[in-house]
Amino acid sequence: MAIIAFVNVNKSYGGYDVLKDVSVDLNANEQVALIGRNGTGKTTIFNIIANILDFDSGSLYVEKGLRIGYLQQLYSDFGDKTSKMVIEEAFSHIREIENDMNEIHKLMAANPHDKALIRSYSELNEKFEFHEGYSLNEKFNRVTKGLGIPDDVLSNQASKLSGGELTMIMLAKVLLMNPDILLLDEPTNHLDSGACEWLEKYINEFKGTVLYISHDRYFIDNTAMKVLYLKDGEIKEYRGNYSAFLLQRIEEQERHLKLYERQEREMSRLRETALKMRNYGTEIAIKRAKNLEKRMERMDIYDKPVTEKELRLTFQEEEKVAKEIFYVKSIEKSFGGRVLFNDVSFIMRSGDKIALIGPNGAGKSTLIKIITGQIEADNGIVKRPKSVRYAYLEQSVSFPNEEQTVLDLVCEQLGMTIQSARNLLGKFLFSDEDVFKRVESLSGGEKSRLRLLLEMQQGVNLLILDEPTNHLDISAREEI
Repeated sequence: MAIIAFVNVNKSYGGYDVLKDVSVDLNANEQVALIGRNGTGKTTIFNIIANILDFDSGSLYVEKGLRIGYLQQLYSDFGDKTSKMVIEEAFSHIREIENDMNEIHKLMAANPHDKALIRSYSELNEKFEFHEGYSLNEKFNRVTKGLGIPDDVLSNQASKLSGGELTMIMLAKVLLMNPDILLLDEPTNHLDSGACEWLEKYINEFKGTVLYISHDRYFIDNTAMKVLYLKDGEIKEYRGNYSAFLLQRIEEQERHLKLYERQEREMSRLRETALKMRNYGTEIAIKRAKNLEKRMERMDIYDKPVTEKELRLTFQEEEKVAKEIFYVKSIEKSFGGRVLFNDVSFIMRSGDKIALIGPNGAGKSTLIKIITGQIEADNGIVKRPKSVRYAYLEQSVSFPNEEQTVLDLVCEQLGMTIQSARNLLGKFLFSDEDVFKRVESLSGGEKSRLRLLLEMQQGVNLLILDEPTNHLDISAREEI
C-alpha cells in the first residue's frame, strides 16, 4: 500500500519544466533509489515530500501521521551547539514525554492516591516505552559508533566540523529520529568506507521505507529494491538494483530501436505505395492512396531513440614540469589544541597518481591546502616548483558572483565569445536552457562540472581533487 503517492505532479522554475506529470508510489518497507543526471529535479521531489516546496499542479498523498527523517545536502546554522547536542535533537519529542513524566511524578509524591495522576503517568510511560525512551543512550551509541564518529567530534562545536564529519552528524540525527520513511539526499557523500558499509547494513535492516538519491552505483546495488529514473521531467520505475536497472534500460532501448526501425520501414513502404497510386491517376488508385495516407496518420509514432550525451574530459595540459611536483618535509598542523598530523613527509613526482585516504576529520583537506599554499603549516617545509600549475576541485564549490548565468560566467572568466562558450558548455552537458541558469540555482554536481570546465582550460600539469565524485552523477564519475 502506498504511503506516499505523486499523481500528475508538475513543477517548473522560471519557465523550465523540472517535473512533468510525475506519477509514482512509495510503498511501506521499500528501499528505493532515485537516480538521474545532476539538475534533473531529484532534490525538488524530496523537498515536495517534506513540505518544504510547493508544486504547481497535480496532487500529493502523504499518509497521515507519517514521520519523515530528511537528510539534506545543506545544513542550517548550529550556533554554539556541540555535535552531541545536534544529534540529540532527534530525541526532542521523547524528552518532552520524559519531562512531563517527571512533573507528574513530583505531583504524585504529594498526592500518592490521585487516580487521575496515576493514569496520566501510566499513559506517558507507555508512550515513553513505545519510543524506546529507556534505551536512548544505547541507540545513540549504536548509531554514532557505527558511523565511526569519534568522541572528540561529538564534543566539538558542530559549526567547526569538516564536510564529512557534518554529514555523519546529520545522518546520525536523522537515523535516531526513528522515522517511518527516510529521505536521504546523497548520504554516502563524505562518508569513509567503513561508515558506508555500516549505512548499507542499517538500510537493509531498517523497518520502514527508504528513498535515497545516490550516484554511487555500488551502494545502490547493495541496497535498492527499486530504482526511479528521472529524466526530462519524467520518472520511470524499474524493479531491482542498479545492475538490474541497467539491463532493463538496455533491453528497453533495443525494443524501442526495433519498433522505430520497423515503423520507418512500414512508413516508407506505405509512402511509396501511396505515391504510385497517385501517379496512376485513376479514381480508384487515388482513393487507395488516401486510405494509405490515413492509415499512416493513425499509426503509433515512435520517436528516434536518442543516445544520452556523455561527459568527455580533456585538459589543456602544460607540458613543462619539474620532476618533483611537491617536496614535503616534517610538516605539522594543529587547530585549537587538536593535533591533526605531525612529521608528515613525502615527495610527489611527475606522473604520480596518489590517493590520500583516512577517516573523516583526519586532516586530508587541510593537508591539501597546505601543500598548495592556501594555508601555512605550523612547522616543516613545503617546496613547490614554479613550473607546477594545478587545478583544484574543492569539496564545496562556489563562485565569486553566483548571480551570473552559466554562460556569462564562462564568457567572462575565459574571455570567450558566446558561441565558443556555448560549444564548450555543451561538451560539459550544459545545453539549451541550462546555459541561462543562474549559478546559484545549480545543483552540487552541476557546480562541480562547471568548476572542472573552467579549471581544465587553464593549462595545468597537476590535478588536485578533494572527493571529486561527490555530487557528480554516475556517468560523470565514470569519466573522472
